[in-house]
Amino acid sequence: MSFSTFEYFILILVLVIISAGFVTLYVKQTRGSGKAKNSQNNTTLSGTRELLAVQAYERMVTFVSRSSLTAMMERMTASEMNAVQLADVYISTLQAEFEHNLSQQIYLPENTWQAIVDMKDQQIFILRQLKSSLPENASAAMLPIVIQTFLSADPNASMQPMILEMLKNEARKNLTTNPNT
Repeated sequence: MSFSTFEYFILILVLVIISAGFVTLYVKQTRGSGKAKNSQNNTTLSGTRELLAVQAYERMVTFVSRSSLTAMMERMTASEMNAVQLADVYISTLQAEFEHNLSQQIYLPENTWQAIVDMKDQQIFILRQLKSSLPENASAAMLPIVIQTFLSADPNASMQPMILEMLKNEARKNLTTNPNT
């Protein structure tokens, strides 16, 4: 069976038309599924961001809770140190825990992060002031007494409870505005 030039031309034309049809169908399906995938990826990305924000609030609530002077006194006692050394341990622990959580600032509003920084700075300032008020040879047992006296003289002396409450409220608000997280 031999084909004429005209028949070859028709056969090639039919194959080109069929191929073009398959390419068009493939492109339409790919674009459609691409939109669905982009939509799904955007939803997933949005959900991931919301989850990371909630986790950041959790971590910062933990940090702020652990940063209270009372919590530090309960966690860290040292009979072999003097009061000045123990105050230095409190300060270095506070700074280390803060540095450990530095990356959380990208998930929190700027004013919230600044409030946390201010609270940390205030706690360190208080500890340094109390430390300087003690004699160098004061026992470690003196520091908690001085801290308790300071806190009982003015319950609002530390902004830590206020920052903790603010974080809890923001986290709750975030959870109720984004119930899928």
